[in-house]
Amino acid sequence: MKDEFHEWNVANKRFRLIGTVAFAEKAWNAAKESKWVSVEDEMPEGEGDVLCHFNDGCIETFSVENMHDSLTVGKYYITHWQPLPEKPKR
Repeated sequence: MKDEFHEWNVANKRFRLIGTVAFAEKAWNAAKESKWVSVEDEMPEGEGDVLCHFNDGCIETFSVENMHDSLTVGKYYITHWQPLPEKPKR
């Protein structure tokens, strides 16, 4: 399946994900249901990507390696993170 860009606006908050529709929906549901970890409390370990919440309300995937270098992207900064959900089974 081809990756696509998806964006939702809910209660004046912007959510963006890149991936298949099924993966984007699963990530969206995981973001609503799971607990976010504050970057002030704990940073993710290992390699790969995590789901990140930015100070403007945007939710995007972000590289763990890049998070350890900087929590800012332009004028925005990461406030919370959580592991990505499993990818859909084909």
